[in-house]
Order: sequence, then structure tokens, then C-alpha cells
Amino acid sequence: MGIRPEDAEISENGVLKAKVASVSGEEEKYAECDVNPDICLNVSTKADVEKGKEVTISVDAAKLYMFDAVSCLTLLERDGGYTQTGLPDADFKPLPYDEEQLIKENSKPKKQQKKK
Repeated sequence: MGIRPEDAEISENGVLKAKVASVSGEEEKYAECDVNPDICLNVSTKADVEKGKEVTISVDAAKLYMFDAVSCLTLLERDGGYTQTGLPDADFKPLPYDEEQLIKENSKPKKQQKKK
């Protein structure tokens, strides 16, 4: 599951409790928040936050991205709520996991054999 930072925000009405791990940006601020050891969310924020602060995060559930655990492909087209947005990456379909791994393996530098 995934969400874009602009679709989650630090809010007093948030349902996810988190701890701010870092803050970046000046005009547009982003906070990296640890929900638990396995879940970290990047959220855009207008709130005055600093590292270590306990916060709550609200998420626009209509904007969640769902991925298949086996193929790693997006489920958006199969999701009844999917509508084409016109955003450049909205229809991006990641490669299946095996194909992605093959590309990674083929991209590694080959070990050079020593000349005798």
C-alpha cells in the first residue's frame, strides 16, 4: 500500500500516531514519520514540527495506492474506484518482480578477468 505525501498530513484529528524522524524543505516542508518499526510515512506539512515530536497523521483513504504482493503490479485498474487522472505517472505499471530482478542482475557490473 502507498500514499503520496500530499495526501497525508499531520493533524490533530489524525488516526495514525507517529514520531517525527526528520523534517526537510523550507517553503514546502515534508516530515518523515515513524508509525512503527515497519511503517514510515512521508507527509507534507504546514505544521511547525521537529524531530522527535509525537504527532497524529490523517490520510485521505480515497488516494491510497494498492499493489499486488506477488506481482508488485498496481491494482488501480482493477479497483472499482479507479479513474484516470491525467497525471503523468498515474497509469504507470511496475514490472513484475521477476523481470525487475532480472534487470537488476543484468545491470550489475561484470567482474573483469585478469589478463595472464
